[in-house]
Amino acid sequence: INIVDTPGYVDFIGDAIAGMEATEMALFVVDAVSGPQVQTVKLWKHAAEMGIARAIFINRMDKEHADFDAVMVALDREFGHRVGAVQLPIGSEHEFKGVVDIIRMKAYHHEGEAEQVLDIPAEMLSTAEAARDKLCELVAEADDALMEKYLEGERLSQEELETLLDEAIAQGIFIPVFVGSAATLQGVEDLMDEIVTFFPQPTAHGPLITVDGQEVPFSVEGDVAVHVFKTLSDPYVGRLSFVKVVSGTLTPNVELLNSRTGKKERVGHILKLIGKDSVDMTAVPAGDIAVL
Repeated sequence: INIVDTPGYVDFIGDAIAGMEATEMALFVVDAVSGPQVQTVKLWKHAAEMGIARAIFINRMDKEHADFDAVMVALDREFGHRVGAVQLPIGSEHEFKGVVDIIRMKAYHHEGEAEQVLDIPAEMLSTAEAARDKLCELVAEADDALMEKYLEGERLSQEELETLLDEAIAQGIFIPVFVGSAATLQGVEDLMDEIVTFFPQPTAHGPLITVDGQEVPFSVEGDVAVHVFKTLSDPYVGRLSFVKVVSGTLTPNVELLNSRTGKKERVGHILKLIGKDSVDMTAVPAGDIAVL
């Protein structure tokens, strides 16, 4: 799993859009005090136009004036009814002490290095059940038979809900909202678990369309094809091309055809870049990101 971390400020909107070109999912971080900002809305529209699945993390629930319900109303107003909570905060401001996972109907509290799994507080049970009903209704739209079952008053089973979540998120039918505090780590471990479990695979994103109009489907076994989504000039290293491998496995010294210029180019070193640190790579499979 690659995390392409881009600042949300207006000066860096080009980098954010370039990063979205290489990903299957955009996770928008929204402040629990101030709600979605102008840049959030702008980048949301870009993600929608690109056909990228989206999710939201409401951060800073531990801060003064944090208001989960007000932010959810603002998100619904800006982004529509497909936005739904998969987590609820337990308390707010200085009393924020964990999250309720409404997919599995459990509560999580982070203490020191470990996350504790608890029962949902009794006073939050009805709110959690109502949120779960909305979740089931939105997710059921991904499958006609299950939607019919739901409309007839039958509840979705745990297995049906978890199976449908993948598809509903990948198709943009459902946009999950997570909540927590990056500073205190409340909700963060649960968010990471859900990224692993429910966020889309590269196969969910459809084929890459080249500049000359050809379609390159995602394929682990196919011929090597990469998408250059960002280029930098480094005074010490030279030109750095950030690529997403769309098909096959990229290896050093392979010869590729540049679809923009029509010329062949030989790949030299392949690097994995993490912040300012880089590591040499001998093979990059389809779905992964590297720097040439």
